[in-house]
Amino acid sequence: MKNKGFGTRILKVFFLVVVFQLFAFFLFAASNVVVSPDALVSDTGAWLQLTADVASGSDIEITIIVDYNNDGVQSGPDFILKYYPLKEGVAPILPGSPKPGDEDGQNGHLLTHIDLWSDTPPASHFIIRVQDSGDSASDQVTISQPATGQSVSGILRNEYDNAIAGFIIAMDQTGREWFAATNADGTYTINLPSGQVSVAGFAFWKITDFNGPSAQSFVLDPGEHKLPVNLKVLGGNYGVMGQVKDTSTNQGIPYMMVFAETENLTANVVTDGAGNFYIALLNGTWEIGLDSAQCNERGLVGICEKQIVVNNSGVLGVNFELSPANTYITGKVKKKKDDSPLVSYDVRAESDTLGRIEGYTHGPDGSYILLVKNGDWWVKVDEDDLRRGGFMRPPDREISPAQGSPATGIDFLLEEPTSLIEVLVKDKSSSDPVSDIGVSVSDQNWENVGFAQTDAEGKAKFGVVEGAYQVGLNFTDLSARDYIAAPNQEAIVGTSETKHLVFEIEKGEMFINGTLLLNTSPVSGVNVTLYDSSRWWLCFAESQADGSYHIPVKAGAYYVQPDGGQLIGRNIAPTPAKETSLTSGTRVVNFNLSLPTATIDVQVVGGGVVNLPNITVFIGEDIPDQLPLANLSTDSSGMAHFRVVAGSYILGVESYSVMQAGYLPRSNKSVSVASSETKYVDFFLRPYTSRIAMDAILNLYAFDDWQRNFLDANQDGRLDIADVITLIIQGK
Repeated sequence: MKNKGFGTRILKVFFLVVVFQLFAFFLFAASNVVVSPDALVSDTGAWLQLTADVASGSDIEITIIVDYNNDGVQSGPDFILKYYPLKEGVAPILPGSPKPGDEDGQNGHLLTHIDLWSDTPPASHFIIRVQDSGDSASDQVTISQPATGQSVSGILRNEYDNAIAGFIIAMDQTGREWFAATNADGTYTINLPSGQVSVAGFAFWKITDFNGPSAQSFVLDPGEHKLPVNLKVLGGNYGVMGQVKDTSTNQGIPYMMVFAETENLTANVVTDGAGNFYIALLNGTWEIGLDSAQCNERGLVGICEKQIVVNNSGVLGVNFELSPANTYITGKVKKKKDDSPLVSYDVRAESDTLGRIEGYTHGPDGSYILLVKNGDWWVKVDEDDLRRGGFMRPPDREISPAQGSPATGIDFLLEEPTSLIEVLVKDKSSSDPVSDIGVSVSDQNWENVGFAQTDAEGKAKFGVVEGAYQVGLNFTDLSARDYIAAPNQEAIVGTSETKHLVFEIEKGEMFINGTLLLNTSPVSGVNVTLYDSSRWWLCFAESQADGSYHIPVKAGAYYVQPDGGQLIGRNIAPTPAKETSLTSGTRVVNFNLSLPTATIDVQVVGGGVVNLPNITVFIGEDIPDQLPLANLSTDSSGMAHFRVVAGSYILGVESYSVMQAGYLPRSNKSVSVASSETKYVDFFLRPYTSRIAMDAILNLYAFDDWQRNFLDANQDGRLDIADVITLIIQGK
């Protein structure tokens, strides 16, 4: 998601809204629905316990409806905020699962819990409805706001200045949020702390402009009741259509929220009963996708974000394919100093091939559960939550849960900083501070420990502990304003020390531009990497919706290459780097990409029996001194699949990842593959032992198979000191 602040955070709370639906009436009816507690405060979170008499073995639908006029029935502007399908008699995947199930095992009776441990549940009146194979029955819940002594009131309107029902979201300077539903007539009052706050209106099927009429920022004085703060949402001009589908059933998925974001605009709709959706947007480039927290609640996994260009013709066929989770990742988030649990912290799992899932820690033990598919995932804690809590970012966890063998005990112990790194970014020519530049801090293992945007004074601060760090600037933010990539700086920080770093950035007067095309169609979202004349990595630029990229540079010689791993993930063949140089002006470097015609399957095995995951495998042209075409990591079965065009290639395993896994590096292998052919290549790695220091040295050399066989004088499958002695004795 591109937007900062409101545009991103609002999606974490409002998971679902659906149009009015008609329910069929059958013989056996749900009845005696009881929900507890029936009242809670919006900043505490809770589990809702729900019981009901239902038809035995029936499919159950639980809906949480915003009851704008508090009359206990769905009417007028009331709509469904959350939707949970389950089956009577089928238990959840595990206790505390975000996907509800029937927990009591009683025939014809439902007991389930719904997790409301999210950022902040919106304050409003709600109807909790249970539908089985017959009629429906319901109970009511009220979520109220905590009293603060200050409030903001006003009216939410649409583009025609008509008052409409919706939500109000507010945020203070630290990023803490408050949410409340309006009344049925669009009026609202939201209680807030004193100080600098921002308030915005939000309504489904409408566009929120966070830099326009949808939002206001101001200082709220202690005891002040500020009014009227009127807000307006907008309509779109061009239609976007698509479908969300379950690949396991080939059926559309009903009532999934679809969001769209660009710059400071956001809009949301939901799929209908057949999984179809329509959303009206303004022209421009948008990111469109599904809410990954809602996917976790429904136990669905898939790639859920795409980039689209909206213009006069609209966009058709923006489809998303999901499939049921088959395993899970679970753990706890705690304070390191006292082991106390932390709740309402967003934990997410990300995968290049499987998508993104997120969920929130809930009490009383600070546990989280992410429903995923088997494969390789990176698990991390949300940086905004860490910043608000005053914690440093813990290292991301690389996890590979298998089907039937979930990853458990994946805990995060959050540490409070003892020192500070303060960064100042300024224009080299004018010495003026430069705001809105992303700054990242990494530890000695290149684990990201913090990210922030520079403020109006060009500053960003990071809490750290004693140690050495690398600090760098986000090149996307730099290049968007024609600044040249700035080299990283090292910060060595002692306990209770504040380390000051200054980045003087300069405008580019020369540029490398180009376009990525596949059969005349633009290829967006691919990183185009810039290397210097010595093939050292400098920076990258992401291709835009029209396939274009833009890199400000100094005079010099460079190599330019799209990321081969990303291309393979898009079923596009990796392409060689192109060499270029310039002394002035702009150099155009285009890439006409190709569909793959062949496959090379690489398997990495340790000790002859263990399939090794997370080993970096590279492929390159069989030409000396060329940059690799692509790098891929082996999956849980030790496999990496390279989709390429026919030709001759060099394959190898990256030494660092091999040695990190406790094995010796191996020499590269040459392979040729024809069109429509799949070629299998294996790398057998040997573990370190106490007597093979010489092996490590010998095996770093890129011997081909004939040379290795010749040097292995005693034919034991290894190169060691015994071979050296034997060759000397033999006079070779």
